[in-house]
Amino acid sequence: MTEKQNTKKPFFILFFMLFAAFPAFSRDSCEWHIRVKYPGDIPAQEAIYIAGTFNNWDPGDPDHRLQRAGDGSWQIRLDLPAGNQEFKFTRGSWNSAETKAKGAIRQNRRIRLYKALHRRQYRIAGWQDPAPAEDIFASICGNIEIIPDFFIPQLQRSRRIWIYLPPGYAESEANYPVLYLQDGQNCFSRASAFSGEWQADETLEALIRKKKIPPLIVVGIDSSPEYRLNEYAPFSFSYKEKEIRAQGPAYAAFLSGTLKPYIDTHYKTLSDREHNGVAGSSMGAVISLYTALSYPDHFSMAGALSPSFRLFPLQMQEILRAAAAFPLKVWMDIGSRESERKGRKAYLQPIARMLREKGTDVRYRLICAGEHNEKSWKRRFGRVLRYLYGGRNVP
Repeated sequence: MTEKQNTKKPFFILFFMLFAAFPAFSRDSCEWHIRVKYPGDIPAQEAIYIAGTFNNWDPGDPDHRLQRAGDGSWQIRLDLPAGNQEFKFTRGSWNSAETKAKGAIRQNRRIRLYKALHRRQYRIAGWQDPAPAEDIFASICGNIEIIPDFFIPQLQRSRRIWIYLPPGYAESEANYPVLYLQDGQNCFSRASAFSGEWQADETLEALIRKKKIPPLIVVGIDSSPEYRLNEYAPFSFSYKEKEIRAQGPAYAAFLSGTLKPYIDTHYKTLSDREHNGVAGSSMGAVISLYTALSYPDHFSMAGALSPSFRLFPLQMQEILRAAAAFPLKVWMDIGSRESERKGRKAYLQPIARMLREKGTDVRYRLICAGEHNEKSWKRRFGRVLRYLYGGRNVP
């Protein structure tokens, strides 16, 4: 054997070993067998569900309902793309999500799917009840007022509203800019959050104290586990073999025509469009951008974190084509770990380009190692605030 041949042999052995060690590189989907044990009793009319990144965190998705087995356990089999997943178990609502022992809050569970078959067993220690007021306020930083049941006439239902007031609000005679945030239960308190807290209050307090942004009022609107997809959808579409009925136009009319006038009447606000914005993540990002486009005389800013345009790229582009050319300021981002370059090119870049063609000031950012979850959105929320309200050249 020649010396040249000798040098090639170790290379091919090393290549084979590396290829064998990382089977996920060539695997598109994985089968995940889940077995759950819960020592207590579950009422006959209830069941255990799994909610996570794979079903838009729907706590009562019938396609992700576990079945009771003969041994008393609950089981389900899922076929999912290879990669990282976050999830929790519920009894059909975020008001009855799983907890740790003694009722402690359970953070999102995680799994990395990379093999053809994964078998996992999980144990649930208990279930939470709706968080009492003292628990909600215990993890709040700053001054926040809560309206427990604010009626939405456009949808004939009620929702909890959070109002963050900046430092010195009570003593000041000044009026303040306003930001309207979707998924309000995830913004300020870990006791109310269903998949992690943004810590928006801590971020606001720090940025205002450092004079990175002006003092502003932030209004958080709770989403509903039952109606979230519908309320945040500007148009009807199919999702996981379910028909999502568009209630987004009615919800946007509520933000602009009911909630904003209420806030402007009862709080010291700068009510003109130049000082008002809307923001959210995932489907909340979609409805926030839609609201700003639909009511540009009320809102001049929109924050769209990880917008779910991939669910309906053509419809969103149609909305943009029909939208009036109005000067808006838009932050739009996506995490490198939640999308592929091909998807970003197909779903996000055309929308950013069309926004610019409408005269919109767009800051489009790819977030290195960013993921589609509250933990990642928490980390970049400060950049969104600085760009929209601080007037700084935010990287």
